[in-house]
Formats: sequence, structure tokens, C-alpha cells
Amino acid sequence: MPSARPPCPPKHPFSRGSSAAAKAKDVPLSVIAETTTAGTRVLPPRPHSRMGLWRALVLIVIHLVIVAHIVQWLYSGMSDGVRHTLSPVEPSESMATLETGRINAGFVMFVAAILSTAVFGRFFCGWACHVVALQDLCGWMMKKVGIHPKPWRSRLLLWFPLGLALYLFVWPTFRREVLVKLWLWNDLNADGIIQFGEYPTAFGDIIPLHGFTAGFMVEDFWATFPPWYVAIPFLLVCGFVTVYFMGAKAFCTYGCPYGGFFTPADRLAPLRIRVDDSCNHCGHCTAVCTSNVRVHEEVRDFGAVVDPGCMKCLDCVSACPNDALRLGFGTPAAFAKPRVSDAQALAAKQARARRWDLSLSEELFIAGVALVLVVSVRGLYGWIPLLMAMGVASIGAFAVFTCWRLVRDANVRAPFWQLKRDRRLRPAGYVFVLGTLAYLAFAGHGLVINYALWHGELVESRLRLTREQVLSPTYKPAPADLKTAQSAINLFKLTRQIGAGGVAIKDQLQPSLRLSWLHAVAGNLPASQAALVRAINIAQPQGQGGAELIGQLVRVMQLQRASSEAQLSQLEALQARWPVSDAIRQQRAFVLLQTQKLAEAQDLYTQALREHANDVSTVRSAANLRLHVQDLPGSIAALRTGLAVYPRNPDLNEDLGTTLLISGKPDDALKYLTEAAEHTPTVERYRRLAQLLTEMRRAEPARAATRRADELDAKDTERQLARAPSAELFARLAVLQRALGEGRAAERTDQRARDWQAKLNAKAKASTPRPPAPG
Repeated sequence: MPSARPPCPPKHPFSRGSSAAAKAKDVPLSVIAETTTAGTRVLPPRPHSRMGLWRALVLIVIHLVIVAHIVQWLYSGMSDGVRHTLSPVEPSESMATLETGRINAGFVMFVAAILSTAVFGRFFCGWACHVVALQDLCGWMMKKVGIHPKPWRSRLLLWFPLGLALYLFVWPTFRREVLVKLWLWNDLNADGIIQFGEYPTAFGDIIPLHGFTAGFMVEDFWATFPPWYVAIPFLLVCGFVTVYFMGAKAFCTYGCPYGGFFTPADRLAPLRIRVDDSCNHCGHCTAVCTSNVRVHEEVRDFGAVVDPGCMKCLDCVSACPNDALRLGFGTPAAFAKPRVSDAQALAAKQARARRWDLSLSEELFIAGVALVLVVSVRGLYGWIPLLMAMGVASIGAFAVFTCWRLVRDANVRAPFWQLKRDRRLRPAGYVFVLGTLAYLAFAGHGLVINYALWHGELVESRLRLTREQVLSPTYKPAPADLKTAQSAINLFKLTRQIGAGGVAIKDQLQPSLRLSWLHAVAGNLPASQAALVRAINIAQPQGQGGAELIGQLVRVMQLQRASSEAQLSQLEALQARWPVSDAIRQQRAFVLLQTQKLAEAQDLYTQALREHANDVSTVRSAANLRLHVQDLPGSIAALRTGLAVYPRNPDLNEDLGTTLLISGKPDDALKYLTEAAEHTPTVERYRRLAQLLTEMRRAEPARAATRRADELDAKDTERQLARAPSAELFARLAVLQRALGEGRAAERTDQRARDWQAKLNAKAKASTPRPPAPG
């Protein structure tokens, strides 16, 4: 209940206080005092929110769920060696859905968050975002040691999150579905599918999309996340550094692309913080707000908080001494009108315009600086992902603006140091300027590297050569190709480390691969080999990608007529650095087999099995090698060693079943082939199983396996039809449906085929140019 005692008269609603306060652009808050019966004026208690603890508990629970998700993934491959779990519940996963058409958990969550924001406001940001939790934690820790970050207010940088959101989530789809198709409108294949072969290089890589499919389960949970040595600096930048220099939730304000969608959605939300007549404009609500919203002005002018920066933390509701604030439905912010007179509304608008820390000309300059900094540091060395680049660029823009103030103003304090006093630069000012110059030097070298990469790829795109052509013994570069390759090489050399002709701190993977290819195009195979070795050492060769790189290296050495000893020496040097890599071991065994050194090749994998018996790739390679030299018992023994560790691994079961079948043991083979098919059903596995059962004269199980194969084949065909219809696929689906006894479904498929063909004929007729009229 509001106090019945007469309060001290508040300041005028649009007063900005003293001139000093106005210059500092502090939040002007009225202080409501109470008068006791003895005539003593007593100030109210310091504003305090009780919602912080509840929100902290909710965010802790969310983080515990995230940890449980990761732990489940780590332990999911105990029986089969293949980790699998639900795809990351992270908004950034939506980019993969829009590019590949595979709907994942992150995409579903992001869509649900946007829709809920359009109804309930930005609750997701305030109560579920781990980056908001990090920033609030950092702000709380700073306040505990007496540091109270002040918000840095820039009106143009506020648009960066929306621009980033459009770039991440709209531009790739617009580029693929509009720009490229306009460019290639008449370039159709026989099935009426637009060919994505020739298009402007500036559009970037294009992945054709033919519909959406479910992709909620993944094997590599961490594939789309940065490694720990990138994640830790990212969290420090987005948490401590941005909050320290630019105030609470600074990353949300200037760097979060998801907020670019949440902000306009919030403008449509009918659920908002609203006020009743018991409000006495004490300012407690603004004092406790961690989203930098001037709550007391918002509710005074509109009767509700209309600022889209409000994340519904409910601190203001909790701290209101009169319980004047509440969460309620009403007019959305997009349609809210001021509830004051025109003169007061104009004065309020002018007051809001004075909140910004920069003039319009300064805004334009600093926005340009921030944009250049984003381009300069993004992706540098694989250390700085785009979101981190936004945070780093925002900090850089703040530092550049502060240095400009050091030139312009007589006294400068930012954020908690006195940098300049009475026109004299203080020691902290010198440190700040030197730090800013060092940062700009780092960004400048990043700009050179990123420009060289972009321009080099643009020049390289002029080449129309395949890898088979270049890596053939008879290849000789044409003069035009040689000139183009050399121009691209000169650009990519700028990305080499200092001392090797470049400006980089260290070599990077993609430029090294580009240089290897371009040197091969130019006919300089020794330089191509050296660049490829650098790329292999950077990539830490594992899996299919590592095998491809090692295979390319051996191919380049063979084109130089390198002896088998030289090839083995190079591979052994790589194996000594990456002893776990089975890709290198496979190539070593291949070279040994070529030189008839069978015993050495077998010894190579005998030792590998002792050291890496829990590595599925090593076990399969060892078994395949022994199968190649007709050592069937040795191959079976190697596979049984792997199955002792991972008894349900489908690849090991399939390999052992196949080997036992070759050994003339069909009954034993049936057990393992069945296990592989049931664990990971595929058309090929069930076809093989059906064939084996037929040969063993087990008619009923053979029919069941055949039916299962047909069902899987029909589902795969339907998915392919959803992505790219063709006459062949329609015919195949109809045959499968009839084999499954689905006559009506087959008739519907035939009708779909006729409709599709008619549509294709009409489209082809419409695209055929009409002959000119006579005369």
C-alpha cells in the first residue's frame, strides 16, 4: 500500500537534474523521501530485487541440463563406439537447417523462442540464455568488488544485431533461392532442376536445397562448436570485457544476432511490464534494471515498458516499493501511444535523444569502424567466430571513440580510470592508447589476411581444371592457367606466417590447401607437397578428411617419381607427430604392400592393435589388411578384438560377418550381419541379409528381410523425391510399393509422376522462345 504521508515533491517529470548530471548523461532519478511525525525526512531503503535469486536458480537448472546433455553424448558410445545424441539445442544450429534442409533441435527451439517472444516478450533472453547468465554473473561479481559498469549508448550500433541476424539466417536462403536462380533461370537439366554450376563467385558457396528432412540425432555433438581454446576467450569477451567497458548486457545490445529477431517480435508482444496509479516515480525500477531500460520514464510516458531491450527479468516489479508495477496483457509496444500531452511527449522525445553518448557524425564514423573490425577479425586463425568478432568489434569501436575523446576533451574518464585531466594525459591514458593501437594493429593484419583470402579465392575461381586433370602424369599448365595460378599464389602467400613471405602469426589450414592446389596447377609439385604437409600438420589428420589429405600427399610424391623409401620416410615423419592417425598408417601399409613387404605391413598393424585396440578405424584397417593378404584367421581375430570393446558396433559386426561368410561359415556370419542390420538399418545391409538367408534356404526370414529392405528403400526414395523429383524415382517408388502390396499407393505415385511430367512440359514450353512474327 502506498504511504499516506505526504511525499517530498518529485522533480519535474522531464527534468534532467543539474548540468553536471546532464553532461555525464546519468539516469535522472527522483528521490522520494518520507516525513515522520517528528518532521524528520527519511529516505526509503536502497532498491533491491528479489527476483535475481529465482532467475539464478532457473539458469543454473538450464546449465545443469546442458551439462547432462553433454555427458549423455560422451557416454553414448559405450557399446558400439558411435556416439549419438540429440542435436545441440542452440539457436545457431538453425543455420545448418536453412542451408542443408535437415531440421534439428536448435531450429525448433529458435522458432519456438521467436513465436513465444511475439506473445510473452523476451522471457527467453532473460530466463534461459546462457550468455545473459554469464553477463549477469560478471556484472554481479564486478559490483561485489565495487565496480559498477556504466552503459555505453550508441544508436547505430543497436542495428548491428539485426544486420547480423539477416546475414546469418536470411541472406544464405535469399542468395540460393533468389539471386542464383535469377542468374541461372534458364539453366535447367533434363528433370527441370536448376543447375548450380556457374554463378557469380561473390555469392559464395551454394548448397542446393530440395526440401526439409528430420535430423534431430547427431554423432558429433561438438562439431559446430569451437574448441575450448576458442570458447574460453569468447566467454571472457562476451562476459567480462563487454560488460566492463560498455555496461550490463552490452553483448546482447550490440552483438547478439538472435536479439535481432527477438527485438521486433517483442514489439508485437501484448504481455508487458505495466503500471497503475500508485506509482510515485521513485525510480527504484530503473535503478535495479540490468537491461539498461529507463523503466520509470517508460511507464510514465506509455503506462508500460515499450523498450524492446526489456528482457522480462521482473527486477523492476520486485523492487517497486508501492507494488505499482505488474506483468499484464494489453496494447503491444508497436501500437502504444504516449499518455501525456503533445508538449510533454516532445520534451520526452528530446530528452531521450540526449541519452546517446555520440553525435550523429561520430555514430557514422564509429559504426564504420565497427564494421571494418568485424570483417578484419572474423574467422582469423580459426580463433574468432562471428559472434566473438561482434563482441571484439564493439569493444574496439568503444576504444576508438574513447581515443577520439582524448583528443577532443579536456577531461576523460573511461570506464573507471581517469585517462586525461586538465588537458594532460595520465599514465592510464597512455596505457589505454597503447592498448588500442596494439588492438588496431592486430585488426589491420587480420584485414590484410582476410582480404588476401577473399581476393585469392576470387582469382582462383577463374580456373576450370579438375583434380584428375592436374594430378595426371601428362599434365602441363596452359599459359593462361599458369598466370591465374601465380596471381592467386601471390595473394595466398600473404596469409603465410611472418618469415615465409606473409603477415600471419601462424599458418592456417585452408590457405595451405589452396597453395598446395595452386602450386600443382602451376606445375610446381615440390611446393605443392610442402604446402600439403603443412596442411596435414595443421589438420591433425583423422577420419575421412585425414585419409583424403594423406592420399593426395602420396599421389603428389608419386607424380614426382619419389621412391617408396622416400614415401615411407615422409609418412613415418608424419606418424611420429600424429601416432593415433590411422589415415597415415593406412597409407604406410599401402606403400609397404606395393613393395611386397607384407611382413612389415602386418607388423605395423600388430603394434597398432596393441596400442589402439579401442579405435574402430584401426581395428577395421588391420582386419582389412590381413584379409588382403589372405590371412582370414588373423582378420577374424582382429575384428573380435574390436567387438570385445564395442560389441554392438555395426561396422565391426558387418565386417566380421562378411569375413566369416568368405571363410565358409554362413551360420556364424548370419549372427553378426543380423546384429549390424538391426543396429543401423540400411537397404544394403538388409539386401545382403536377405541374400544370405535365401542361400541358406530360410525362406520366411529371407522374405522378412526383403520386405524390410523394400520398406527402407521406399522411405529413402520418398525423401529423394521430396528433394528432387524425377521420372526414375517415381517409377522406382511405384515398383517398391507394389512389392510391398500397396497397390493404391502405387497408383497415387503413378498419378504424381504424370502430374509432375505435365508440369515439367508446361514449364519447358513456357521457357521456349517464340518465333518472330512474319514480316
